[in-house]
Amino acid sequence: MSQHRSPAYYEGRIRRAVRWFLAGSVGFVLFESLFIWLGVLALTRSDIELPSMFVVFGLGSVWLLWEMAVAATFRTPVPGHYEPVNLSDRPVLAAVIGEVTSSLGLSVPGKVYMTDGVDAAVFCRPDMLSLWRKPKYELVLGRMLVDIVSDDELRVILYHEFGHYTVDSLSRKAPAYVVSQFSRSFTSIKKLDRPGVWRMAMKSQVALFSYFAFWMCSVIDGYFRHISRNEEYRADDVAVRHTSAALLCSTLAKVAVMNSHHRFIQWARTQLPALDREDVDTARILRMMCIRSAVSADMLPPQVVRRIVRYRDAAGGQLPSPRVFPASVPSAATVKCTALLMRIYPQYVAELRRSRSVRIRIFLPRRRHRLPLVDGRYQIVFDGESVGVGNFIKGYSLALTTSPGRHVVATYAVTGINSIPVELDCEEGRSYTVEMDYKVYFRTGTYEIFAAGVTPA
Repeated sequence: MSQHRSPAYYEGRIRRAVRWFLAGSVGFVLFESLFIWLGVLALTRSDIELPSMFVVFGLGSVWLLWEMAVAATFRTPVPGHYEPVNLSDRPVLAAVIGEVTSSLGLSVPGKVYMTDGVDAAVFCRPDMLSLWRKPKYELVLGRMLVDIVSDDELRVILYHEFGHYTVDSLSRKAPAYVVSQFSRSFTSIKKLDRPGVWRMAMKSQVALFSYFAFWMCSVIDGYFRHISRNEEYRADDVAVRHTSAALLCSTLAKVAVMNSHHRFIQWARTQLPALDREDVDTARILRMMCIRSAVSADMLPPQVVRRIVRYRDAAGGQLPSPRVFPASVPSAATVKCTALLMRIYPQYVAELRRSRSVRIRIFLPRRRHRLPLVDGRYQIVFDGESVGVGNFIKGYSLALTTSPGRHVVATYAVTGINSIPVELDCEEGRSYTVEMDYKVYFRTGTYEIFAAGVTPA
């Protein structure tokens, strides 16, 4: 039933969850301030009989408040491979950005960055103040993207990316980003291995707030997933209003093809050292790959196809082929490398299919046991990477694809959960179902999560 609810419903839920997060954070601050006061009394007032443990809890409270202050001032750094661009050095790009932002009634982005790929994104780096005010935005573009697409295609890309800002999707994402930053800043507690009693007492407040932040982050992320696809559609609508549906569809297809071939070239760099020669122009290789290879709808990711289908009638009634890639005069080394790449391309496709040939389903039935009465959340970890959020009462079902070989399924929570990892020896083309289970230990107040069984199909 929740699938039919409007995006406004989930946006309201996100705002309410953020308010609960702020209220909970204030509650923690007041509670920890009380512990600090009691610790000071226990340390300085001999006429008041207070347990010495209050001193330890007071030190833990100071630590937690310090961590909260650091998290409140934290701002996501710019990735190291983003290179700042002076728009005065690229007048054509500056003119297109100025035209698009002026048409949308926006200011020029605070900073513009470039990467070596085919990226295009408007992003923000929110801090705690972003919960109350609209965050400033920045732009990143792939150098190859700018060099290959036409000016009209660059316009439609920028209209889409800046469209995210005009429809306020960045403001809606900011709460999820801020709470996520809080959650990540407290996960260092997992590095502690069997701490002593005094150390555990000091860490208890940090662990408790970590669990609270992780829980709220999971709630907000769950609501946000329901509106993320709609955000792309709304940005597409902005681009269509200022350009055309046909241009948007062909540009989406073209960029998808470029992304596909760029991933192949990145893989080929590990196979062919000749690609790193200075006289080899990677952008021209990418252009020649796109020209020489057959383009089909199978090359387009499902999410791109869904976006194109929305405008299929306005774009001519069928999935468009990418517009002609501009020709250029490559060097002899570039031609030679391109020919070599075309010969090993089938090998890459075969390896790519093999890397996705194993299907794995990880699930826990709803209310497997009568306990717990209050639900808890934890991360499902596959080969060291989080792939989803688990819980005890509602259950869950996660589907993923991977390559043949040995893989490890485990769980992680800030505190209160012991995980028994399970190793899977997967064969190519097979499917596996991992049924999870758990035990409750009342004496220690912890849960033990493990795999009840692994069923190959």
